[in-house]
Amino acid sequence: MGEVRGVKSQLVQRKGSKWIKLALYVLGGILALVLIAVIGLNLYLSYSKPKVSGEAIVNILDADVTVTRDDMGVPHVEAKSEADLYRAQGYVQAQDRLFQMDLSRRQASGRLAEVVGEGALRTDKFFRTFSLRHAAEQSWAGYDKESQQILEWFAEGVNAFIDEVKGTNKLSFEFKLLGYEPETWTPIDSLTIGKYMAYDLGGNWNLQAFRHWALQNYSEAELEELMFSYPENAKSILEANLVNPVDVVGAFDPELLPNEFNGSNNWVVAGSKTES
Repeated sequence: MGEVRGVKSQLVQRKGSKWIKLALYVLGGILALVLIAVIGLNLYLSYSKPKVSGEAIVNILDADVTVTRDDMGVPHVEAKSEADLYRAQGYVQAQDRLFQMDLSRRQASGRLAEVVGEGALRTDKFFRTFSLRHAAEQSWAGYDKESQQILEWFAEGVNAFIDEVKGTNKLSFEFKLLGYEPETWTPIDSLTIGKYMAYDLGGNWNLQAFRHWALQNYSEAELEELMFSYPENAKSILEANLVNPVDVVGAFDPELLPNEFNGSNNWVVAGSKTES
């Protein structure tokens, strides 16, 4: 009986060793697949990265343009004409930020839901009602010829890059992930983004909207009473002066209103205050 038990124990040990080997093979296979996937993903992402060294043929240019990127990756453009300068700027900016640029114009124009789904419908409705793109279209005629020309040159550069990556199937992975291609860039797109930036950095626009409404609906005497100025040399207790009797923006979703303290790059220093 003791001899038989010894054989049985040996058989169990061999069976366990077989399962350990099988588990190691499976684990090794999984690790190999993960490694292949990581390498493949890296190659896929690298394929659409902008060309930052060597030469690129850009047919819209009148002469050669030199683009130098510093240690922070910031491009510095040298051109023989203003036209090529702004064309190259549009091209290089699209190299680095085309997806961001496209989402920005879509958000400002109320067209995000077309590419990201129903989750953006509320935002789209707000910006279509706010009509930033319409404001940009209406403002075009107010720009002088030089400014219009600069915006057109910039758009030429952006479109040169868009045509290039579409033709070589090198659109960045974000476009492929969402399954769409960017449309042709226009000067109105640039102006629309400018309107959005003004909106986003204008946290006091609701107060301005109220004042505009009040100017249209109250007499001069009523306005003087409503918008009184704080007396000089008075105590610094300002709560009594913060009057907002009409809720002009109450119909807007608070989540979509810009932060009233939002902003950047708004400091100005006199030349006498700095050596540079």
